Amino acid sequence: MKKPLSIASLAFFFTLLMSGCTQSNPTKVNESLDVERYEKTNLIKAQTGTIKWSAYYSGLIDAVGSIPPTQRGRDKKITDLFDQLKNAENYENGRISLEKFKELNKN
Repeated sequence: MKKPLSIASLAFFFTLLMSGCTQSNPTKVNESLDVERYEKTNLIKAQTGTIKWSAYYSGLIDAVGSIPPTQRGRDKKITDLFDQLKNAENYENGRISLEKFKELNKN
């Protein structure tokens, strides 16, 4: 006759199973930190005029683009950033005012 699994064995097995499902992906975390670092460093530069807004958004698109496409929200973020880049280029080329640029690029 087979001996049934003890509750402790079942709990241990369940814990192992769940820990494998909930581990964070270190690559995903590092890429998200890269995006945050880029934003922190370069947003101030764009706000003070050290770099153009279009350069800021181009770099941010590159940073977000390094995140795997499987990460939720990545593609929408890139689409939104391309819109903001277009707004920045329109502002820099005098097609829209600073006020309109700020209005369009509120986040």
